[in-house]
Amino acid sequence: MFAAVAAVALLAAACTDEASGDDVASVEGGGSETTAEAEQDVSREEAMVNYAGCMRDNGVEEFPDPGGNGLQIGPEIVDDPEFEAAQEACQDELPDQGAQPGPEQQEAMVEFSGCMRDNGVEEFPDLTGGGGIKIGPEIAQDPEFEAAMEACQEIIEEMHG
Repeated sequence: MFAAVAAVALLAAACTDEASGDDVASVEGGGSETTAEAEQDVSREEAMVNYAGCMRDNGVEEFPDPGGNGLQIGPEIVDDPEFEAAQEACQDELPDQGAQPGPEQQEAMVEFSGCMRDNGVEEFPDLTGGGGIKIGPEIAQDPEFEAAMEACQEIIEEMHG
């Protein structure tokens, strides 16, 4: 379940701020950032690092730190028996997901959802950003999920600028 919520929900969390760009902890390529935008990016990145640490502190010992393309989590993490309880305990550490994505981010999220479906995860929902994303274990544990994530990675990378 969290393979999608981490790799995808954090994708959406990153896509919620029109001013700073569209990444899990990113800035949009191109123009310059204001100090407030840079602080917001650092804050989002720090929140993701804190979330990863919280997950480890709550029993998911192999939970990775976020990298340049956000947080990438495979089925081995989702299948950890401590995962669900840790996820619940660490929800407050996630970056703010309340803002809505801009038009470009929304388009990329819809493209990503379509890519996942085109690559075999037929029940993958349309991502809309804001308010979090709920993807059940039946999707994250779909045998095609990991291959689809790999096939659709380019969309995520383009969103990161």
